[in-house]
Amino acid sequence: MSTRTPAARRLRAARRLLTGRLEDRLAGTLDRRVRLEVARRLAELGPLGERLDATVRRVDGLLDEAAVLALVHREVARQAEVDRPDPGQRDRDFTAGLVLGAGRPDDRTLSAALVEDLRAEIRAVSGVEDVEVPLRRAYRALLDHESRGLGRIAGTTPNILGKLVVPTLLAPPPGPVLEIGTLFGLFSSALVRQLQAVGEFRTLTVVDPFAGTQVQDGRPGRRDRTGTPVSEEVARRNLTTLGLRAEEVRLVRGYSGDEEVRRQVAEQSYAVVVVDGDHAADGVYRDLRWVQDVVAPGGVVVLDDWGDPGWPGVEAAGRRYLADGGRLELVGVVATSAYLRRP
Repeated sequence: MSTRTPAARRLRAARRLLTGRLEDRLAGTLDRRVRLEVARRLAELGPLGERLDATVRRVDGLLDEAAVLALVHREVARQAEVDRPDPGQRDRDFTAGLVLGAGRPDDRTLSAALVEDLRAEIRAVSGVEDVEVPLRRAYRALLDHESRGLGRIAGTTPNILGKLVVPTLLAPPPGPVLEIGTLFGLFSSALVRQLQAVGEFRTLTVVDPFAGTQVQDGRPGRRDRTGTPVSEEVARRNLTTLGLRAEEVRLVRGYSGDEEVRRQVAEQSYAVVVVDGDHAADGVYRDLRWVQDVVAPGGVVVLDDWGDPGWPGVEAAGRRYLADGGRLELVGVVATSAYLRRP
């Protein structure tokens, strides 16, 4: 016969229930009926039951905290494994930087957002929806010409790509290409190659003073940061090295405002004209007034650095020309170049 008092028996029963509750809590199998029974038995114990219930709640809290901490530790370990650096990735990133970034005079890396904006601008100006192939071809040409040639192509990557793509999509008439201001001859050679890629084989005429450095508003600038001189020899070497035959290239040394230069250039009508010489407002305006007479009907004129805050005179001159009722009509703007056409 048991000698335990009723209170002792109730305490023992509560302890058994408490142990069972903790086991069920750990196993996650505690059902509602057991919880109700535990609550009833604890209520019978009065203040002792309240203390036991508080103890259980504290243990539950510790178990919850331990579970959360275990989950956090597992997630941290998993993420650390995901983020573990590839031993060769740093070298690959460094090499890619030399090819596209720090190893070049100008960074040629691109972002998806930047390319999408460029696509939209090209579509709006050209009316051509599928511009992916010519855009990729232009990017490869930019990297190739700057890698194999002497000097660099001046300008931002989006502006250069626009100038290489848009003229091919505007379907200029047959005829040669004229570039006013060539720097090292790398851009014009890339443009002619882009036209050749779509079956349009054109000759090239280049006008430049070849003064050793860039000349703006009649004043020579500083030596180019590449260290390459702006010379006829460099331009000719680049043009012929990058795919043009000597007989396809004519270099006219001098300024676009010189009478003798204009006389030589006016011997032909041009399908595509790139205006990238004097960036002063008056100089750009004079070039546009002259170019409208040497570009063929339907021909395309590329006015470089339109909207570039570093060269405010370009857009000012362009808008003045359009307001004065010149023959050329504005087709649109991509990046920092305006595209005009002679009707």
